[in-house]
Amino acid sequence: MNQMWPRGFPLEHIEKHTNENSSQVLCYKMKRAAVQQGLVHHDPDVDAIYRLLHADSNSGLDVKFNKFTPLITLSVGTYSPWNSQNTLFHKSAFHTLFLPTTVSFRTTDIWRSFISQKILHLSGLTVSFVPTNAVQFRNAHDYLKDFKDENQVYEDSGKMIEFLHKWKCSNESSNSLEECINQLSDDMVINGLWGVEDSELMKMFLSDLKSMGRINLEFELVDPKEDEEQGLRKAIQKLNYFGDIIEWCNETGYSNLTESFRSPEQLKKKHDESYVLQKNLNSVKVFSYGVVELFLTRTIIKPLNPTNSFPAAERIVETVRNSRDEKLFKAWEKYENGLKKYGYINETETAESGFYYIPTSESDYYATLMSLFYKSKFFLELAVNAFLKSVNHQTSLLEKKSYLWGEKRPKWASFYNKDLVGMHTVKISQFRIPGTQRTDYCRTIIQTWSDIMFGGSQNFTIKNDTDADYRNG
Repeated sequence: MNQMWPRGFPLEHIEKHTNENSSQVLCYKMKRAAVQQGLVHHDPDVDAIYRLLHADSNSGLDVKFNKFTPLITLSVGTYSPWNSQNTLFHKSAFHTLFLPTTVSFRTTDIWRSFISQKILHLSGLTVSFVPTNAVQFRNAHDYLKDFKDENQVYEDSGKMIEFLHKWKCSNESSNSLEECINQLSDDMVINGLWGVEDSELMKMFLSDLKSMGRINLEFELVDPKEDEEQGLRKAIQKLNYFGDIIEWCNETGYSNLTESFRSPEQLKKKHDESYVLQKNLNSVKVFSYGVVELFLTRTIIKPLNPTNSFPAAERIVETVRNSRDEKLFKAWEKYENGLKKYGYINETETAESGFYYIPTSESDYYATLMSLFYKSKFFLELAVNAFLKSVNHQTSLLEKKSYLWGEKRPKWASFYNKDLVGMHTVKISQFRIPGTQRTDYCRTIIQTWSDIMFGGSQNFTIKNDTDADYRNG
Protein backbone atom coordinates (compact mmCIF):
# COMPACT_ATOMS: atom_id res chain seq x y z
CA MET A 1 0.00 0.00 0.00
CA ASN A 2 2.96 2.32 0.53
CA GLN A 3 3.54 2.26 -3.23
CA MET A 4 0.02 3.19 -4.26
CA TRP A 5 -0.25 6.61 -5.88
CA PRO A 6 -3.13 8.67 -7.29
CA ARG A 7 -3.55 9.46 -10.96
CA GLY A 8 -1.47 12.55 -11.67
CA PHE A 9 1.27 11.97 -9.11
CA PRO A 10 4.57 12.82 -10.87
CA LEU A 11 6.21 9.46 -11.55
CA GLU A 12 9.69 10.89 -11.03
CA HIS A 13 8.78 11.60 -7.39
CA ILE A 14 7.30 8.23 -6.42
CA GLU A 15 10.57 6.98 -4.94
CA LYS A 16 11.99 10.30 -3.78
CA HIS A 17 9.10 12.32 -2.41
CA THR A 18 9.48 13.94 1.01
CA ASN A 19 6.03 13.27 2.47
CA GLU A 20 6.98 10.55 4.95
CA ASN A 21 5.86 10.41 8.59
CA SER A 22 8.69 12.74 9.58
CA SER A 23 6.92 15.51 7.64
CA GLN A 24 3.66 15.07 9.52
CA VAL A 25 2.38 16.27 12.86
CA LEU A 26 -0.75 16.47 14.95
CA CYS A 27 -2.18 19.97 14.71
CA TYR A 28 -4.25 21.49 17.49
CA LYS A 29 -6.25 23.80 15.24
CA MET A 30 -6.38 24.62 11.53
CA LYS A 31 -8.57 26.67 9.24
CA ARG A 32 -11.21 24.70 7.31
CA ALA A 33 -9.89 23.42 3.98
CA ALA A 34 -11.44 25.06 0.91
CA VAL A 35 -11.44 21.78 -1.04
CA GLN A 36 -11.98 18.34 0.49
CA GLN A 37 -11.61 15.02 -1.28
CA GLY A 38 -12.67 11.72 0.23
CA LEU A 39 -10.88 8.44 -0.33
CA VAL A 40 -12.95 5.62 -1.83
CA HIS A 41 -12.90 1.91 -1.15
CA HIS A 42 -12.65 -0.86 -3.75
CA ASP A 43 -11.44 0.85 -6.94
CA PRO A 44 -9.80 4.24 -6.19
CA ASP A 45 -8.54 6.57 -8.91
CA VAL A 46 -4.98 5.42 -9.53
CA ASP A 47 -3.25 5.84 -12.89
CA ALA A 48 -3.18 3.31 -15.75
CA ILE A 49 0.37 2.21 -14.91
CA TYR A 50 -0.72 1.11 -11.44
CA ARG A 51 -3.78 -0.66 -12.88
CA LEU A 52 -1.73 -2.48 -15.50
CA LEU A 53 0.53 -3.74 -12.72
CA HIS A 54 -2.04 -4.58 -10.04
CA ALA A 55 -5.65 -4.61 -11.28
CA ASP A 56 -7.62 -7.66 -12.36
CA SER A 57 -8.54 -7.33 -16.04
CA ASN A 58 -12.19 -8.15 -15.31
CA SER A 59 -12.95 -6.93 -11.80
CA GLY A 60 -10.39 -4.11 -11.47
CA LEU A 61 -8.92 -3.29 -8.08
CA ASP A 62 -10.26 -4.27 -4.68
CA VAL A 63 -8.65 -1.89 -2.18
CA LYS A 64 -9.86 -1.23 1.34
CA PHE A 65 -8.45 1.71 3.29
CA ASN A 66 -8.37 1.99 7.06
CA LYS A 67 -11.70 3.59 7.94
CA PHE A 68 -10.03 5.38 10.86
CA THR A 69 -7.51 7.07 8.59
CA PRO A 70 -7.08 10.67 9.80
CA LEU A 71 -7.74 13.54 7.45
CA ILE A 72 -4.63 15.14 6.00
CA THR A 73 -4.43 18.86 5.26
CA LEU A 74 -1.70 19.98 2.89
CA SER A 75 0.21 23.09 3.84
CA VAL A 76 0.44 26.04 1.47
CA GLY A 77 3.13 25.15 -1.06
CA THR A 78 2.45 21.39 -0.93
CA TYR A 79 0.63 19.75 -3.85
CA SER A 80 -1.24 16.52 -4.50
CA PRO A 81 -3.42 15.54 -7.47
CA TRP A 82 -7.12 14.85 -7.04
CA ASN A 83 -9.82 13.89 -9.50
CA SER A 84 -13.31 15.28 -10.03
CA GLN A 85 -15.10 12.54 -8.06
CA ASN A 86 -16.04 12.61 -4.37
CA THR A 87 -14.61 16.13 -4.11
CA LEU A 88 -16.27 19.04 -2.30
CA PHE A 89 -15.55 22.68 -3.12
CA HIS A 90 -16.41 25.26 -0.49
CA LYS A 91 -17.76 28.53 -1.90
CA SER A 92 -14.37 30.09 -1.15
CA ALA A 93 -12.95 27.80 -3.86
CA PHE A 94 -15.66 28.17 -6.54
CA HIS A 95 -13.30 30.26 -8.67
CA THR A 96 -11.05 27.18 -9.06
CA LEU A 97 -13.71 24.87 -10.52
CA PHE A 98 -12.78 25.45 -14.18
CA LEU A 99 -11.89 22.26 -16.11
CA PRO A 100 -9.44 22.70 -19.02
CA THR A 101 -10.70 21.74 -22.48
CA THR A 102 -7.47 21.66 -24.51
CA VAL A 103 -6.04 18.59 -22.75
CA SER A 104 -7.18 14.95 -22.76
CA PHE A 105 -10.12 13.68 -20.71
CA ARG A 106 -7.73 11.80 -18.40
CA THR A 107 -5.70 14.98 -17.86
CA THR A 108 -8.28 17.73 -17.37
CA ASP A 109 -9.26 17.11 -13.73
CA ILE A 110 -5.62 16.58 -12.70
CA TRP A 111 -4.59 19.90 -14.27
CA ARG A 112 -7.58 21.51 -12.54
CA SER A 113 -6.41 20.15 -9.17
CA PHE A 114 -2.88 21.54 -9.54
CA ILE A 115 -4.06 24.95 -10.77
CA SER A 116 -6.72 25.12 -8.07
CA GLN A 117 -4.12 24.52 -5.36
CA LYS A 118 -1.87 27.27 -6.67
CA ILE A 119 -4.76 29.75 -6.78
CA LEU A 120 -5.89 28.76 -3.28
CA HIS A 121 -2.35 29.14 -1.98
CA LEU A 122 -2.35 32.75 -3.18
CA SER A 123 -5.08 33.38 -0.61
CA GLY A 124 -3.63 31.15 2.10
CA LEU A 125 -6.34 28.50 1.55
CA THR A 126 -5.71 24.76 1.71
CA VAL A 127 -6.85 21.33 0.52
CA SER A 128 -7.55 18.27 2.65
CA PHE A 129 -8.03 14.55 2.06
CA VAL A 130 -10.60 12.96 4.35
CA PRO A 131 -11.24 9.33 5.40
CA THR A 132 -13.07 6.93 3.09
CA ASN A 133 -16.72 7.84 2.71
CA ALA A 134 -17.68 6.03 -0.52
CA VAL A 135 -17.22 2.82 -2.51
CA GLN A 136 -16.42 3.05 -6.23
CA PHE A 137 -17.23 0.39 -8.82
CA ARG A 138 -15.72 1.51 -12.12
CA ASN A 139 -17.11 0.71 -15.52
CA ALA A 140 -14.94 -1.54 -17.66
CA HIS A 141 -11.85 0.30 -18.93
CA ASP A 142 -9.22 -0.46 -21.52
CA TYR A 143 -6.12 0.13 -19.39
CA LEU A 144 -3.86 0.49 -22.41
CA LYS A 145 -6.15 3.16 -23.84
CA ASP A 146 -6.14 4.92 -20.46
CA PHE A 147 -2.36 4.75 -20.52
CA LYS A 148 -2.25 6.52 -23.88
CA ASP A 149 -4.80 9.13 -22.77
CA GLU A 150 -2.72 9.84 -19.66
CA ASN A 151 0.47 10.46 -21.62
CA GLN A 152 0.47 14.21 -20.88
CA VAL A 153 -0.06 13.47 -17.19
CA TYR A 154 3.02 11.22 -17.10
CA GLU A 155 5.16 13.62 -19.10
CA ASP A 156 4.12 17.00 -17.68
CA SER A 157 2.86 16.56 -14.09
CA GLY A 158 6.31 17.18 -12.67
CA LYS A 159 6.80 20.12 -15.01
CA MET A 160 3.41 21.54 -14.01
CA ILE A 161 4.19 21.32 -10.28
CA GLU A 162 7.60 22.93 -10.75
CA PHE A 163 6.10 25.74 -12.81
CA LEU A 164 3.29 26.45 -10.36
CA HIS A 165 5.53 26.30 -7.32
CA LYS A 166 7.95 28.86 -8.77
CA TRP A 167 5.32 31.07 -10.40
CA LYS A 168 4.69 34.47 -8.82
CA CYS A 169 2.10 37.09 -9.58
CA SER A 170 3.66 40.24 -11.06
CA ASN A 171 3.69 43.49 -9.15
CA GLU A 172 1.19 44.96 -11.60
CA SER A 173 -1.35 42.20 -10.88
CA SER A 174 -0.58 41.49 -7.23
CA ASN A 175 -3.35 43.71 -5.84
CA SER A 176 -6.10 41.61 -7.42
CA LEU A 177 -6.59 37.86 -7.20
CA GLU A 178 -8.57 37.89 -10.45
CA GLU A 179 -5.70 39.61 -12.27
CA CYS A 180 -3.27 37.08 -10.80
CA ILE A 181 -5.43 34.20 -12.09
CA ASN A 182 -5.61 35.81 -15.53
CA GLN A 183 -1.83 36.22 -15.58
CA LEU A 184 -1.38 32.59 -14.50
CA SER A 185 -3.72 31.46 -17.30
CA ASP A 186 -1.68 33.34 -19.90
CA ASP A 187 1.66 32.12 -18.52
CA MET A 188 0.46 28.51 -18.74
CA VAL A 189 -0.15 29.02 -22.45
CA ILE A 190 3.37 30.41 -22.88
CA ASN A 191 4.79 27.36 -21.07
CA GLY A 192 2.80 24.88 -23.17
CA LEU A 193 0.74 23.51 -20.27
CA TRP A 194 -2.63 24.20 -21.92
CA GLY A 195 -4.04 25.96 -24.98
CA VAL A 196 -4.92 29.62 -25.49
CA GLU A 197 -8.61 28.65 -25.58
CA ASP A 198 -8.43 27.60 -21.94
CA SER A 199 -6.86 30.89 -20.96
CA GLU A 200 -9.76 32.76 -22.54
CA LEU A 201 -12.35 30.38 -21.10
CA MET A 202 -10.93 30.80 -17.60
CA LYS A 203 -11.38 34.58 -17.84
CA MET A 204 -14.96 34.18 -19.08
CA PHE A 205 -15.66 31.64 -16.32
CA LEU A 206 -14.58 34.10 -13.64
CA SER A 207 -16.60 36.87 -15.26
CA ASP A 208 -19.73 34.69 -15.35
CA LEU A 209 -19.36 33.66 -11.72
CA LYS A 210 -19.11 37.29 -10.65
CA SER A 211 -22.12 38.33 -12.72
CA MET A 212 -24.16 35.52 -11.12
CA GLY A 213 -23.14 36.69 -7.68
CA ARG A 214 -21.65 33.28 -6.94
CA ILE A 215 -18.14 34.40 -6.20
CA ASN A 216 -16.20 37.08 -4.41
CA LEU A 217 -12.63 37.46 -5.59
CA GLU A 218 -11.74 40.12 -3.05
CA PHE A 219 -9.50 37.81 -1.05
CA GLU A 220 -6.46 39.09 0.75
CA LEU A 221 -3.44 37.85 -1.16
CA VAL A 222 -0.68 36.23 0.84
CA ASP A 223 2.37 38.45 0.64
CA PRO A 224 5.65 36.52 1.13
CA LYS A 225 6.98 39.61 2.92
CA GLU A 226 4.35 39.06 5.61
CA ASP A 227 6.11 35.90 6.83
CA GLU A 228 8.61 38.09 8.65
CA GLU A 229 5.87 40.23 10.19
CA GLN A 230 3.86 37.15 11.16
CA GLY A 231 6.89 35.71 12.93
CA LEU A 232 7.25 38.92 14.93
CA ARG A 233 3.54 38.95 15.78
CA LYS A 234 3.81 35.40 17.08
CA ALA A 235 6.86 36.31 19.14
CA ILE A 236 4.98 39.25 20.68
CA GLN A 237 2.01 36.98 21.45
CA LYS A 238 4.28 34.45 23.15
CA LEU A 239 5.80 37.15 25.31
CA ASN A 240 2.40 38.62 26.19
CA TYR A 241 0.85 35.25 27.04
CA PHE A 242 3.84 34.29 29.13
CA GLY A 243 3.40 37.58 30.94
CA ASP A 244 0.21 36.14 32.47
CA ILE A 245 2.22 33.21 33.82
CA ILE A 246 4.82 35.61 35.23
CA GLU A 247 2.11 37.52 37.10
CA TRP A 248 0.75 34.21 38.39
CA CYS A 249 4.21 33.30 39.70
CA ASN A 250 4.81 36.82 41.04
CA GLU A 251 1.85 36.31 43.38
CA THR A 252 4.11 33.92 45.31
CA GLY A 253 7.06 36.30 45.37
CA TYR A 254 8.98 34.34 42.70
CA SER A 255 10.22 36.82 40.09
CA ASN A 256 13.24 35.26 38.35
CA LEU A 257 11.29 34.49 35.16
CA THR A 258 11.59 38.04 33.83
CA GLU A 259 15.38 37.75 33.71
CA SER A 260 15.21 35.39 30.74
CA PHE A 261 13.12 37.60 28.45
CA ARG A 262 14.26 38.51 24.96
CA SER A 263 12.99 41.15 22.58
CA PRO A 264 10.39 39.97 20.01
CA GLU A 265 13.04 40.20 17.26
CA GLN A 266 15.50 38.08 19.25
CA LEU A 267 12.81 35.55 20.15
CA LYS A 268 11.69 35.19 16.53
CA LYS A 269 15.28 34.60 15.38
CA LYS A 270 15.84 32.01 18.10
CA HIS A 271 12.66 30.11 17.33
CA ASP A 272 13.35 30.26 13.59
CA GLU A 273 16.58 28.40 14.35
CA SER A 274 14.91 25.80 16.59
CA TYR A 275 14.81 22.37 14.95
CA VAL A 276 11.79 21.15 16.91
CA LEU A 277 9.70 24.30 16.55
CA GLN A 278 10.39 24.57 12.82
CA LYS A 279 9.67 20.86 12.34
CA ASN A 280 6.21 21.40 13.76
CA LEU A 281 5.69 24.65 11.87
CA ASN A 282 6.44 23.11 8.47
CA SER A 283 4.44 19.91 8.97
CA VAL A 284 0.97 19.46 7.61
CA LYS A 285 -0.71 16.26 8.70
CA VAL A 286 -3.84 16.64 10.81
CA PHE A 287 -4.89 13.60 12.86
CA SER A 288 -8.60 13.57 13.61
CA TYR A 289 -8.63 10.13 15.20
CA GLY A 290 -6.46 8.44 17.81
CA VAL A 291 -6.49 7.53 21.45
CA VAL A 292 -4.43 9.21 24.14
CA GLU A 293 -4.35 7.43 27.49
CA LEU A 294 -2.82 8.19 30.86
CA PHE A 295 -2.36 5.32 33.24
CA LEU A 296 -0.71 4.44 36.52
CA THR A 297 2.25 2.29 37.55
CA ARG A 298 1.35 -1.25 38.51
CA THR A 299 3.21 -4.50 39.15
CA ILE A 300 1.40 -7.40 37.50
CA ILE A 301 2.18 -11.06 38.27
CA LYS A 302 0.46 -13.24 35.68
CA PRO A 303 -2.67 -11.05 35.72
CA LEU A 304 -4.71 -13.51 33.70
CA ASN A 305 -3.95 -16.53 35.90
CA PRO A 306 -7.04 -17.03 38.10
CA THR A 307 -4.92 -18.61 40.83
CA ASN A 308 -3.32 -15.32 41.84
CA SER A 309 -5.37 -12.76 39.97
CA PHE A 310 -8.62 -10.93 40.67
CA PRO A 311 -12.26 -11.29 39.55
CA ALA A 312 -12.10 -8.97 36.53
CA ALA A 313 -9.27 -10.96 34.96
CA GLU A 314 -11.18 -14.18 35.63
CA ARG A 315 -14.23 -12.73 33.89
CA ILE A 316 -12.11 -11.79 30.87
CA VAL A 317 -10.77 -15.33 30.50
CA GLU A 318 -14.24 -16.81 30.96
CA THR A 319 -15.74 -14.46 28.35
CA VAL A 320 -13.13 -15.41 25.77
CA ARG A 321 -13.61 -19.13 26.43
CA ASN A 322 -17.37 -18.92 25.95
CA SER A 323 -17.44 -16.42 23.09
CA ARG A 324 -18.29 -17.32 19.50
CA ASP A 325 -17.32 -13.86 18.25
CA GLU A 326 -14.64 -14.38 15.58
CA LYS A 327 -13.43 -10.78 15.83
CA LEU A 328 -12.98 -11.11 19.61
CA PHE A 329 -11.20 -14.44 19.18
CA LYS A 330 -8.76 -12.93 16.67
CA ALA A 331 -8.12 -9.95 18.94
CA TRP A 332 -7.41 -12.24 21.89
CA GLU A 333 -5.14 -14.41 19.78
CA LYS A 334 -3.24 -11.29 18.72
CA TYR A 335 -3.03 -10.22 22.36
CA GLU A 336 -1.58 -13.54 23.52
CA ASN A 337 0.84 -13.73 20.60
CA GLY A 338 1.90 -10.15 21.27
CA LEU A 339 2.70 -10.92 24.89
CA LYS A 340 4.87 -13.84 23.81
CA LYS A 341 6.50 -11.95 20.96
CA TYR A 342 7.51 -8.97 23.06
CA GLY A 343 8.62 -11.05 26.04
CA TYR A 344 6.11 -9.99 28.67
CA ILE A 345 4.92 -13.38 29.93
CA ASN A 346 6.93 -14.16 33.06
CA GLU A 347 6.30 -14.07 36.78
CA THR A 348 8.48 -11.08 37.63
CA GLU A 349 7.36 -8.59 35.00
CA THR A 350 6.99 -5.01 36.15
CA ALA A 351 5.01 -2.57 34.00
CA GLU A 352 5.64 1.14 34.30
CA SER A 353 4.11 3.47 31.76
CA GLY A 354 3.10 7.04 31.00
CA PHE A 355 0.93 8.75 28.38
CA TYR A 356 1.04 7.73 24.74
CA TYR A 357 -0.66 7.88 21.35
CA ILE A 358 -2.23 4.80 19.78
CA PRO A 359 -1.74 4.84 15.97
CA THR A 360 -4.77 4.21 13.80
CA SER A 361 -3.19 0.98 12.52
CA GLU A 362 -3.93 -0.55 15.95
CA SER A 363 -7.21 1.23 16.65
CA ASP A 364 -9.50 -1.64 15.60
CA TYR A 365 -7.57 -4.15 17.72
CA TYR A 366 -7.50 -1.67 20.60
CA ALA A 367 -11.26 -1.07 20.42
CA THR A 368 -12.07 -4.81 20.44
CA LEU A 369 -9.75 -5.56 23.34
CA MET A 370 -10.89 -2.55 25.37
CA SER A 371 -14.53 -3.50 24.85
CA LEU A 372 -13.79 -6.91 26.36
CA PHE A 373 -11.90 -5.37 29.29
CA TYR A 374 -14.63 -2.78 29.90
CA LYS A 375 -17.45 -5.33 29.99
CA SER A 376 -15.40 -7.41 32.43
CA LYS A 377 -14.83 -4.31 34.63
CA PHE A 378 -11.08 -4.61 34.30
CA PHE A 379 -9.29 -1.68 35.96
CA LEU A 380 -8.74 1.03 33.30
CA GLU A 381 -5.09 1.68 34.03
CA LEU A 382 -4.29 -2.04 33.91
CA ALA A 383 -6.40 -2.59 30.78
CA VAL A 384 -4.56 0.03 28.73
CA ASN A 385 -1.26 -1.16 30.15
CA ALA A 386 -2.03 -4.73 29.10
CA PHE A 387 -2.76 -3.61 25.54
CA LEU A 388 0.53 -1.77 25.27
CA LYS A 389 2.45 -4.87 26.33
CA SER A 390 1.04 -6.80 23.36
CA VAL A 391 2.12 -4.44 20.56
CA ASN A 392 5.36 -3.05 19.22
CA HIS A 393 6.03 0.37 20.70
CA GLN A 394 8.76 2.84 21.42
CA THR A 395 9.32 4.01 24.95
CA SER A 396 10.96 6.96 26.64
CA LEU A 397 14.68 7.44 27.10
CA LEU A 398 16.28 5.09 29.61
CA GLU A 399 15.62 6.13 33.23
CA LYS A 400 14.71 9.76 32.41
CA LYS A 401 11.43 9.66 34.33
CA SER A 402 10.02 10.02 37.80
CA TYR A 403 6.94 8.31 39.22
CA LEU A 404 5.55 9.72 42.44
CA TRP A 405 3.48 7.67 44.87
CA GLY A 406 2.47 7.88 48.47
CA GLU A 407 4.64 10.19 50.53
CA LYS A 408 6.69 11.16 47.46
CA ARG A 409 3.84 12.98 45.76
CA PRO A 410 3.79 16.13 47.96
CA LYS A 411 7.60 16.26 47.66
CA TRP A 412 7.61 16.26 43.85
CA ALA A 413 9.89 19.33 43.68
CA SER A 414 12.75 17.44 45.31
CA PHE A 415 12.53 14.71 42.63
CA TYR A 416 12.28 17.09 39.68
CA ASN A 417 15.19 17.78 37.35
CA LYS A 418 15.21 19.45 33.96
CA ASP A 419 16.43 16.32 32.11
CA LEU A 420 13.28 14.31 32.87
CA VAL A 421 11.22 13.06 29.93
CA GLY A 422 8.19 12.79 32.18
CA MET A 423 7.04 13.12 35.78
CA HIS A 424 3.92 11.37 37.07
CA THR A 425 2.07 12.90 38.61
CA VAL A 426 2.03 16.55 39.68
CA LYS A 427 -1.48 17.74 40.54
CA ILE A 428 -2.09 21.27 39.23
CA SER A 429 -4.91 21.82 41.73
CA GLN A 430 -2.37 22.29 44.53
CA PHE A 431 -1.13 25.50 42.84
CA ARG A 432 -4.53 27.21 42.87
CA ILE A 433 -3.66 29.26 45.95
CA PRO A 434 -0.32 31.13 46.14
CA GLY A 435 2.07 29.33 48.44
CA THR A 436 5.12 27.09 48.69
CA GLN A 437 3.83 24.53 46.16
CA ARG A 438 3.17 27.16 43.48
CA THR A 439 6.55 28.77 44.19
CA ASP A 440 8.27 25.41 43.69
CA TYR A 441 6.33 24.87 40.46
CA CYS A 442 7.43 28.27 39.11
CA ARG A 443 11.01 27.75 40.31
CA THR A 444 11.36 24.33 38.63
CA ILE A 445 9.03 23.37 35.78
CA ILE A 446 8.03 26.86 34.63
CA GLN A 447 11.58 28.17 34.98
CA THR A 448 13.01 25.31 32.90
CA TRP A 449 10.37 25.78 30.21
CA SER A 450 11.01 29.52 30.20
CA ASP A 451 14.76 28.98 29.86
CA ILE A 452 14.18 26.78 26.82
CA MET A 453 11.53 28.92 25.10
CA PHE A 454 12.77 32.39 25.97
CA GLY A 455 16.32 31.91 27.22
CA GLY A 456 19.53 30.70 25.65
CA SER A 457 19.07 26.92 25.76
CA GLN A 458 17.37 25.22 22.83
CA ASN A 459 18.66 21.78 23.78
CA PHE A 460 15.51 19.75 23.21
CA THR A 461 15.86 16.04 23.95
CA ILE A 462 14.99 14.02 20.86
CA LYS A 463 14.86 10.23 21.09
CA ASN A 464 16.42 8.34 18.19
CA ASP A 465 15.41 4.81 17.20
CA THR A 466 18.83 3.56 18.31
CA ASP A 467 18.59 5.05 21.82
CA ALA A 468 18.02 2.66 24.73
CA ASP A 469 14.38 2.15 25.70
CA TYR A 470 13.02 2.37 29.19
CA ARG A 471 11.53 -1.10 29.70
CA ASN A 472 7.84 -0.63 30.21
CA GLY A 473 4.50 -2.02 29.20
